[in-house]
Amino acid sequence: MENYWPWMKFDDGIADDYRGEFLTSLKELGEYYALGFFEEKAASLYRRYARALICCAESMPLMSRGGQSLYPATDKAPKDMEMTERYVSQLWNWYDRDCRKMQVFRYHYNYPLHFDNRLCMKTLERAGDFPAHRKALQTLQDFYFGRMEILTGGQSGSGWTHCVVNYERVLKEGLNGYRGRIEDKLKDCDSEENRELYESLLIVIQAAEVLRDRFVGQVGGDIELKKALGRVPFEPARNFYEAMVCVNFIFYFEGCDSPGRMDQYLYEYYRRDKEAGKICDDEVIELLRAFWTNMDNLGAWNVAIGGRGEVNELTYQILESVKGFRRPNLALRIPKDADDKLWDSAFDSLATGTGIPALYNDDEYIEALKNYELGLSETDVRQFCFGGCTETMVQGCSNVGSLATVLHMLKVFEETLRSWLFRVKSFSELMDRYFDALRERVDCLCDWVNQNSELKARYQPQLIRSLLVDDCIDEGVEFFRGGARYNWEVVGLTGFSNVVDSLFAVKSLVFDRRKISGRKMLQVLADNYDGYGDLLAKTRHLPKYGQGVAEVDVLAGRVAEFTFNRIRTHAAWRGGKFLASCLMFETYGDYGKIVEATPDGRLAGEPLGDSFGAYQGRDINGPTALLNSVTSFPHRKAPGTLVINIRFDKEVLTKIDLRAKLKDLLKTYFSRGGMQIQITSVDQKVLQDAIRHPERHENLIIRIGGYSAYFNDLSEELKVSVLERSSHG
Repeated sequence: MENYWPWMKFDDGIADDYRGEFLTSLKELGEYYALGFFEEKAASLYRRYARALICCAESMPLMSRGGQSLYPATDKAPKDMEMTERYVSQLWNWYDRDCRKMQVFRYHYNYPLHFDNRLCMKTLERAGDFPAHRKALQTLQDFYFGRMEILTGGQSGSGWTHCVVNYERVLKEGLNGYRGRIEDKLKDCDSEENRELYESLLIVIQAAEVLRDRFVGQVGGDIELKKALGRVPFEPARNFYEAMVCVNFIFYFEGCDSPGRMDQYLYEYYRRDKEAGKICDDEVIELLRAFWTNMDNLGAWNVAIGGRGEVNELTYQILESVKGFRRPNLALRIPKDADDKLWDSAFDSLATGTGIPALYNDDEYIEALKNYELGLSETDVRQFCFGGCTETMVQGCSNVGSLATVLHMLKVFEETLRSWLFRVKSFSELMDRYFDALRERVDCLCDWVNQNSELKARYQPQLIRSLLVDDCIDEGVEFFRGGARYNWEVVGLTGFSNVVDSLFAVKSLVFDRRKISGRKMLQVLADNYDGYGDLLAKTRHLPKYGQGVAEVDVLAGRVAEFTFNRIRTHAAWRGGKFLASCLMFETYGDYGKIVEATPDGRLAGEPLGDSFGAYQGRDINGPTALLNSVTSFPHRKAPGTLVINIRFDKEVLTKIDLRAKLKDLLKTYFSRGGMQIQITSVDQKVLQDAIRHPERHENLIIRIGGYSAYFNDLSEELKVSVLERSSHG
């Protein structure tokens, strides 16, 4: 079945005389997604996944109705819930039943055909002592490892894909408008592929309608909410309240990801209601905070606000309402002509210590995206926003393979040292060997991503996104097959600062000053500096990236530009290009565990640098030196977003004179081509106490990787890495 595509019907292999018992057991087990998937013996994946959604909509447990302003609404997920249970979406729902109220439609989200043996066993454990249930769950496992293994050749595609769907269009058209557009397409449809897709999308709309009707019944005596849900998202929203109810519904239905430019597509509803005296600022703040609570409890992602000529009253309401929240991962697009009011509002929020908002150079992003040959129109390029941590995408019309793969730059460097340090005659030759290795690794990774993208197109149709992302309906092409207007992939970079500092250390100690031979250096690293305390001290006192030292910054520029340029040479399978990024969330700890000691003085297993800025604690020459180092290479060659962490004392954000100096510093950074920066402002004594007494600091939030996180949720090594960051006064 090598030429199989998702619109083609196939026999699922369930015996006719067993199918009825099998489906009954699935229903009794609460495996509604699997129930819908297997309802029809011979159906396409498009239809199977559509039927899976409607079965969930009809029967899945609903969240209880509390006193929240919006429904659905979510309780905070338990801290010990496994990542797979929180985030990984599967064909069948093996996670704890208690978690379902937090998942809603999340289990169809990204990985509908991928799970491992451990999770299969967890599924089978749910069968208890009921032979019929055990047989049904065993049949699911056999289907995946049997029928689907044959169908997919043992692979089904993988990789997390964040997305910003077209909330604005749903608000204006309503899903009934989508239904009408699809029905019009079906009238003239003479393609089996298109017909299967369009008919399946109509079922998806039906699933949304079923779920909406159940929600209406769940909200009890809340007449205003019941009335709003009775209208949206199927009819156009008429006011700010209906718009918020609609956005909340679509957010849950799509998979709890990133709502995009909320201050833009909600502004007209806000403005009209304010001018008519139908809503006050307190009510707006309440609704926004109710939505942020949902995002925070779900661990959902990014909201982008601001932009050239687009800062409005709602922008400021959002900045006010996010104070004290961990999520949304708010991205503030700051135009070149931003006034003091915008800067002050951002600083007011940052002074609460949550790291929100992160700051983005609006003008530089627009120019970078225009010049990257992505085919963006003048209108669409201004709609750039972010999914997940801060993966660059275009609102409502893009499919960005966000962090489709990660280039572990330090691991490649480690392998280069082992193979070549004792053989090369010069530092220049070592650099050439490292660049050869980077080139090979980038090429292999991009090839793998393209192969994986085709697998996802064949076996993982994303029907909700095909419905809600332009131009899938207009073109009759599914989301993963390239139906979105814009398509590109994002390659994450990790270990950059460690590579730069290690290169400079090798250059200084092995080649320039001849303090140690290449072979001896390898032995020292293998021994984790044990017995070489003097050498470790010398290494740690060498100049480092982030200190504004020209010789180090030249090395940083060479490594960065080579990597960015090589990534850009690759075309993506769906279309578009590959973009470089650096947004490691909490993974910089895990990536460090697989690397031995490195020449920069980092010991074996220790975390890597947490951003594309200086390694934690090495930016000892002040913030200006740090930002000069960071802008020693062109960020616009990596528009996937290079996260830059910087930490300031709280008084820098609160005292008028220091705040003015900070604004000037950041404006200079932007003028030098810096595109993103995120600020942590937490007192060192507070962090130290939080490590000793975590029970006192359950709501302490810090900025890490590309988003804000609860300090207590971090591993001990990451807590220490935050503590080690330089704090600038």
